[in-house]
Amino acid sequence: MNNLYKTFPSLFIISLPTLLGYLFFGMSYGFIMQSIDMSLLTTILFSALVYGGSIQYMALPWLVTPLPLFTMFLISMLVNVRHVFYSMSLHTRFNDMTWFKPWAIFTLSDETFTIWGLYPHHSSKSLVMVGTLHYFYWMGAGALGHLLASNVSFTIQGLDFVLTALFFSALLSRISDPKTRSYAIYGLVLSIICFFIFPRIIALSVSLFILVIVALTQGKKEVIHE
Repeated sequence: MNNLYKTFPSLFIISLPTLLGYLFFGMSYGFIMQSIDMSLLTTILFSALVYGGSIQYMALPWLVTPLPLFTMFLISMLVNVRHVFYSMSLHTRFNDMTWFKPWAIFTLSDETFTIWGLYPHHSSKSLVMVGTLHYFYWMGAGALGHLLASNVSFTIQGLDFVLTALFFSALLSRISDPKTRSYAIYGLVLSIICFFIFPRIIALSVSLFILVIVALTQGKKEVIHE
């Protein structure tokens, strides 16, 4: 427990960029949920059980006019299939876990995956704690947005730029590191190409799939050279 008290402040600092991003992006979600007459409890439960920013936004029209169940499932899988690749890249670190492994997988959001990559020397338990903080940030931001929208009237346009800035800063940090520069450039170029070629709903997943193949191929070449 003493170690937790010593570690938590540093982990909280690591999670601050995500907190700032979720504060605006999550509040925007809460605003919209209130505007379509969803209750505060529904907003909190939806964030707690789904915990997927992109698909939660896409599902907003479904709350008003539901689609067939299989269609919603298929769209959700296409939008979130990138998390399969996230888990593949972290499988060795997940193997070190015991009872909290399912929770680590559930809280592996885009932002949490970025933190896992930026801090490879942190223990798995510490990074799971960061993921837990992210989880409660997202729920809290949505609830706060819902409460504010019930009492204040203002526009939400443009508030989602914060998460874009967060990912851009993560990309710059990878490009500035000689060990990860090539993969970051591959990912950037492949993503741009795929977004021009494929429908937007699957473009990211396709680019991630190609990037995994490139990374595996590149890794084999490095092993052979060694």
